[in-house]
Amino acid sequence: MELYHASKEIVQYPEIRKAKYTKDFSWGFYCTNNMQQAIRWANRGAGEPII
Repeated sequence: MELYHASKEIVQYPEIRKAKYTKDFSWGFYCTNNMQQAIRWANRGAGEPII
């Protein structure tokens, strides 16, 4: 499975954590398996988009 994350910075070493900390934007970040959605996310805000 390929997953995409859109950001303004590179996530060099993503971690997989199993935890019940469920607040939005806690330890994790949003991913999608839809490239078009990742492109839309990447083009929001200022800065150079990275997918």
